[in-house]
Amino acid sequence: SYTASNHQLAGYLSARFPLTARLNLYSGIRIEKNKQTLSSYRQGSTIKVDVDRDTINIFPSANLTYSFSDKSLLRLAYGMTVNRPEFREIAPFYYVDFEMNAGVYGAPDIKQAYIHNYDIRYEIYPATGETFSIGAFYKHFIDPIEQVILGNSPAQYSYENVKSAYSAGIEAEARKSLGFIGGMDKFSIVMNASWIKSQVHFTPGSLSRNRPLEGQSPYIVNLGLYYQNDNKGMMFSALYNV
Repeated sequence: SYTASNHQLAGYLSARFPLTARLNLYSGIRIEKNKQTLSSYRQGSTIKVDVDRDTINIFPSANLTYSFSDKSLLRLAYGMTVNRPEFREIAPFYYVDFEMNAGVYGAPDIKQAYIHNYDIRYEIYPATGETFSIGAFYKHFIDPIEQVILGNSPAQYSYENVKSAYSAGIEAEARKSLGFIGGMDKFSIVMNASWIKSQVHFTPGSLSRNRPLEGQSPYIVNLGLYYQNDNKGMMFSALYNV
C-alpha cells in the first residue's frame, strides 16, 4: 500500500494576432505548478520511500491559420505537453499484472516526460455542421515513460525514462449531412482515420531494442451514422471502430 497525492495549480494566457486579412496567429502560454507525493516502504523491508516532486512548468502553444475563403483554411500548430508518472508507476513494490501474466515493479526515480507536438492541417467547411480535414502530425518525446523488461526475465517488468521517442502520421476527418438524399435530412455520417508510425530510442548498450511506442496503434478508424430529431429530443447512432 501507499499514501499519495497530486495537487495542481494552473493558469493560462492567450491572444489572437490578426497579421493580415487572411493570416491569423493564436498564441498562448500555460503555467502549471504540480506537486506529486507518494509515501511507502520497500517491499519486505522497513526502508521508507518518499517521492516528492514539486515542479513548475511553462507550456507554449501557437496556432497559425491562413484562410483561403470563408469555408477553407490551412492550419499550422505547435504545442508542448507533459506526461507525468502514475502512482502505480512510482510505487516501490511488486504487483501482478494478470493481463500480461507477469510481475511489475514500480520505479520511484522515473520523472515526467515532455512532448513537442507539431501539426499541419487543411480544413474545409462546406455547410453548417459539415467539415472535412486532412493533415499530418509529428510528436517528439523527451524522457518518455516506457514499460521495459527487468533484467532478462520476460515475466518481470518495470518502468523507466528512455532516451527519446517520436510518433508521426497522417489523419483525415469528415462530417457530412445526408440531407441531399430524400428523407435523410436528419441523418449524418462522421469518419476519422489515422495512420501512425512511432519509435522509441533507447540508450546505446541497453538490453531493449528500438521499437514502436508501447500501446501505440499503427492505425485507427472510427465511423458513425447519426440520426438526430430535435423536435422529439431523440438521437440514435451506429458506430464502428478498429
